[in-house]
Amino acid sequence: MGRSLTVRQARLVLPDRIVTGDLAVEDGVISEIGPRVDRTVGVEIDGRNKVLLPGAVDLAVHVDTIEDLSALSTAAIAGGVTSVLAVGPAATEAELKIELARAAEISRVHAGLYLVAAGGNTDQIAADERARGVWLPGAVLHDPSAADAVFAAATRPIVVENRDPERLVGRAQLYAEPTSPADHTRIHDVDSAVSATRRALDVAQRHGRPTLLAHVSAAEELALLVDRPPCVSAAVQTAHLFLDDSDYARLGTRAVTCPALRAPRHREALWAALQEGRLDLVCSGHRPIRAEWKDRPYPETVPGLPAVQWTLPLLLDAVAAGRCALGDVARWTAEAPARFARLTRKGRLETGYDGDLVLVDPELVRPVGDAAGTPSWSPWAGRELRGWPVLTVLLGEIAHREGETVVGVRGRAL
Repeated sequence: MGRSLTVRQARLVLPDRIVTGDLAVEDGVISEIGPRVDRTVGVEIDGRNKVLLPGAVDLAVHVDTIEDLSALSTAAIAGGVTSVLAVGPAATEAELKIELARAAEISRVHAGLYLVAAGGNTDQIAADERARGVWLPGAVLHDPSAADAVFAAATRPIVVENRDPERLVGRAQLYAEPTSPADHTRIHDVDSAVSATRRALDVAQRHGRPTLLAHVSAAEELALLVDRPPCVSAAVQTAHLFLDDSDYARLGTRAVTCPALRAPRHREALWAALQEGRLDLVCSGHRPIRAEWKDRPYPETVPGLPAVQWTLPLLLDAVAAGRCALGDVARWTAEAPARFARLTRKGRLETGYDGDLVLVDPELVRPVGDAAGTPSWSPWAGRELRGWPVLTVLLGEIAHREGETVVGVRGRAL
């Protein structure tokens, strides 16, 4: 039976509890969950001493061209990510149509694309039904008339790059001759982050559109989220949970990203906000920047980090360290992202939901190595983690197993 399998005696991370039992997927859909599923459908998977999670949904990956999605999705499937929403160059309905067709041909995971707000394309934003949402760059956010026009026209969720580019240009002038990658944090300071988040909350509240703040990175931003409007969700990127400004000494220009890495107090505040519910989800913020581009001197280095493959292993390691629970990981990486993106059959281990699964070995300890796709480097290279994906399933088909990607298994357009 194609697109079907049975997982036996795994710890199942259900929406409200964790139980040991079986889970069956038939024709791509979860058909049965219980202490013991009587019949075996499709391939039988031994889940003993393993944990079964819903496949992760990453709402913020970036591609310079749609061809980048091939390597990005290879890394994603290795890291237990089964669905991605990507920010590419598409700013018109025609461009999006072409890019979605190509994505369906090359992506190993389920993939959707945002339509990028360009400040003058509100007719495209209002008309297009294929976009999974609208990506609002910081420059458009801080143009009052353009931002209001986008929010008024949008019928899909809006993901905000809550940055203030104009202020950052002024800050850069204070560091006319930067000599250290750490100057990036001084330029992209906390006040810049707060200014952008305040602006995003203001425009979202006035229009009441479903909005995701994709770049919360500072403790002071979190105070603004206490009384946020109900339409607003907030995300933290992988780098801001698992790196801080001390990593400039180790990584040099490879640590340069946007928003910038911050002092450890911000990282700790972000962890607390996740656990308290002020932050809703984790996204990788993945940018496929090659090592040779990262190794240029500051400020010529290209900002961004590859992270899509490492988000789940890093969070599993945090579970092993007692920092969070398996239910938290499922909620932050699968259920909450799927709910925001209106992916109504993804993000949960529940009958009737899509059979997108990741089986992990919570006791497997190994160091972070090279990425499965391009770029091959990792900010966490050599770091030993406890807890790794060992099997990734797309709609009941095994797509990645024990470090090997299965040829011919591909995701679908979202």
